[in-house]
Amino acid sequence: MSLVFERSVGGALGDGDILECGICWMEYNPKVGDESQDIDPGTAFADLPEHWRCPQCDAPQSKFMVKEKAGAKAGPAVIADISTRVERLIAAYRDAEKDMLGLPIHNGALDIQAVGFREHGDNGIGVIVTPWCMNLVLLPSAERQSKPGALGSKTSYAFPFGTFSFVLGQMQGVGLIETCSLFSPMEDFPDHQSAVTVAKEAIDGLFEVDQEELEKRRQKQSRRSILGGRRQAV
Repeated sequence: MSLVFERSVGGALGDGDILECGICWMEYNPKVGDESQDIDPGTAFADLPEHWRCPQCDAPQSKFMVKEKAGAKAGPAVIADISTRVERLIAAYRDAEKDMLGLPIHNGALDIQAVGFREHGDNGIGVIVTPWCMNLVLLPSAERQSKPGALGSKTSYAFPFGTFSFVLGQMQGVGLIETCSLFSPMEDFPDHQSAVTVAKEAIDGLFEVDQEELEKRRQKQSRRSILGGRRQAV
């Protein structure tokens, strides 16, 4: 799914297309409308009045993008949404890197890369590798985003490997994310490929049931575990 903005691509929207805000991820569903701004159910996004803005963050209509095309199957729409949000996640971390350059915790041998993102229930999850940290990142479902809780709060999620705690945060251009620190800082990684290899083992291991094999992998990681980090990074 490509990003389709109503104000820049005239006529590209279907009457039943569901869109979401690219700033706060609030969803506009034509079937529901927007009671807060007297928008009746059945009003297509393209038919919204010019003065209508995101009721949650006040973003203009141009910041909205297609989340689900009318008549599209739910599965592919969710996957496409994860793909779009991962692209934005990478861009947000690259922007954050500007403030990290030159700091002792910035490992210049590493790059920023999203590894192994996939669906987990209604959420998306994967690993983000950066020159200063490696995090499991959970992209919350629309339902979770509508009831986020306080930033900095923790939520536990169950995986085949076990249960892990994620910290709720927010990134510009991405919206809400939940992170579980794997490594921080990243000075033990000599090159980017070695970090990506560990990231792949971590996300794949999270969904493996063979506990004995996973324990062997963990023991090879010396004082740090693939799936555990004492210090939390954002």
